[in-house]
This record gives sequence, structure tokens and C-alpha cells, in this order.
Amino acid sequence: LDAAPWSLEPPALDKLMSKIRLAGTPQAKFAGVKPCRGILTGFNEAFLIDTATRNRLVREDPNSAEVIKKYLRGQDIARWATGWSGQWMIFAHHGIGIGSYPAIERHLLTFRDGLEPRPRDYRGTHWPGRKPGSYRWYELQDAVDYWKLLESPKIFYPDITWRSSFCLDDAGLYTNNTVYFLPTRDSWLLAVLNSPLIWSYCWRHASHGKDEALRLFTDFMITLPIASPSAA
Repeated sequence: LDAAPWSLEPPALDKLMSKIRLAGTPQAKFAGVKPCRGILTGFNEAFLIDTATRNRLVREDPNSAEVIKKYLRGQDIARWATGWSGQWMIFAHHGIGIGSYPAIERHLLTFRDGLEPRPRDYRGTHWPGRKPGSYRWYELQDAVDYWKLLESPKIFYPDITWRSSFCLDDAGLYTNNTVYFLPTRDSWLLAVLNSPLIWSYCWRHASHGKDEALRLFTDFMITLPIASPSAA
């Protein structure tokens, strides 16, 4: 391990990768958690808003603040830390009583054609709204039963990346489906995930997408080998 992983010749590098795999503990077992996906709205234009819109909705109805969450975009994910850009998400979860949030309802009404779920018996060629599902027009497209985990400490990472981009969030930020998170604030795990050694392992074992970007699929992240630290 005296040499940087990327400077090793293939036989030595293969030996190193094997050693990492054998010595490490699968991430899901090491941390006791599995990756969770960010929120799929089905219509970002309606549910993702800027600070000016958020402030207007709260002025119109102070209750709006209860369901407007700070939102982190994929491009806001950086190594070690996040960089919130002033974006917000209307978290209209399944079962929300939209009548309790009149300003939110008025805002979403302006997008209603694009928000309507397609009836399952629809036989037309073009539907202006979202996919079929058991959600109401004003609700997010997919149920997010684990949403409370978003309000707890977690490690964010993008599902498509060209570099180590794991970061800790203690601020309860929400995010969309281009970002995944591990519901833990284990600083050792964060350090290992951002290490050059694990990046080298990911480069050789994770799926590669367009322009050689890595795809950090859930199955891969569950089994990613994590070395246990010494007491020191």
C-alpha cells in the first residue's frame, strides 16, 4: 500500500483489489443501513421552488412552511460537505391534507394538467400528466415511507459521478431521485468512502455509464467492502 492505487501495475492492482474485498465488511453489514433514494416528484417544475416563491407562499399562509423543505440538487453534492443553493421542495407526501395548505394548493393548481395521474384505463396516445399510480394530483408521484430519515443525519452521494462525492448532512436537507443517501453519520464510513483507495476499487468494480461516469447502484453500494478501524 506504499504506492498510490492508480500507479500500480495490473497484477499488483488486482492483488490489492482482492485484499480490499476479503478484508472489508460489506457496507450494509458494517453500518447496519442500506441506501435510500431521494424523492421522485414526477413533476419537478411544480414541486421544486426557489426562495422567492417559498417566501411568497409562507406570507400567503404561514402553514406552508410545514411542508416546504430545503432541497439539495445533485450538483450541490460535493466531497465531504453539501452546498445548499437556496432551493426548496414542496413535500406534498401521500395522504397530505392539502386543504390545510391553501397557498400550496393554489400554487399546485397552476400545474394541474401536468400533475394529474394517467388513468389506468386510458387508451389515448398522449397524456399531459404523470404516470398511473395511487396518488392524488397534488401529491408527490412516489410514496416515500422512509421520509423521516431525510430529517436525520445522513451521508449523501450522487448516483452518477466522476469523482468521490460523499458528504455528511446534519441539516435535514431533502433531495431528489438523482441522489441517494445512507441514513448514518458514521464519520469513519464517510472517510473510507471518500478515500482514494475506495475510489480505485469503485472505478474497477462499479458500472460505467456515459463518458465513463460511475453508476453507484444500490446492489454495488450494499456490498462495497469497508475496512474496520482499529481502536486508535
